Amino acid sequence: TISGTLTTNVRGGNLLIAALNIFTGTVINVSDTRGNTYVPIGTARYGNDRNYLYYVKDALPGSTVVTFGLGGTDLRSLELYEYSGVDWIAPLDQTSFGSAGTSTNCSPGNITPSQNNSLIFSLGGDFVSGGTAAVTTAPGYTLRGSVYPTTNERFYTEELIQTTAAQTNGSFTLANAANNRAIQAVFNPEPTRGTITLDATGQHGTSSAVNGTLAHTVGNGDDRMLIVQV
Repeated sequence: TISGTLTTNVRGGNLLIAALNIFTGTVINVSDTRGNTYVPIGTARYGNDRNYLYYVKDALPGSTVVTFGLGGTDLRSLELYEYSGVDWIAPLDQTSFGSAGTSTNCSPGNITPSQNNSLIFSLGGDFVSGGTAAVTTAPGYTLRGSVYPTTNERFYTEELIQTTAAQTNGSFTLANAANNRAIQAVFNPEPTRGTITLDATGQHGTSSAVNGTLAHTVGNGDDRMLIVQV
């Protein structure tokens, strides 16, 4: 398993996003301590590396620990996000996926939101791309997380709050050509709840165990987690 805890209590009605990267494994189940339902958005895969994206609409309030049950995996990375200002009835607008072999362009493809002020959330991953060399976000996007399970594995996320709906691509430019994969999702705004904004960030956490629960300790190991609250 791999688990992560949001740094403060979740506010009722918000959107939760769980972004997971694993190597040679599958997701068996996902749950949290509040009883929320996690909806799978999809999987981006290249070879044995996989990116998974899940979301919770209209989240229940309170302290929230998210746990993924995994099968047959030896490396894993988890990032958790909470967003306010997102439609709590029908948050997901659309998605896109992409993968490439030996390329510096990690792209989920083009996508066009249905509404103004939408959240575009993108996550990518690569294998053998210069270790911890920085990735470059797509124009206008903000890098939210970059996790390194090993010196050859990377996992990263970015977001864009798009004022006027237009075609976009939440891609990443890699420092070195590598096998890569990416997922992109568009979430609808809820006009009565204000603008979608970033309020706070969490921290990287690691576990020295291959199977372990991630909390707020920092060290060396094969499991890593970034927690971000919005």
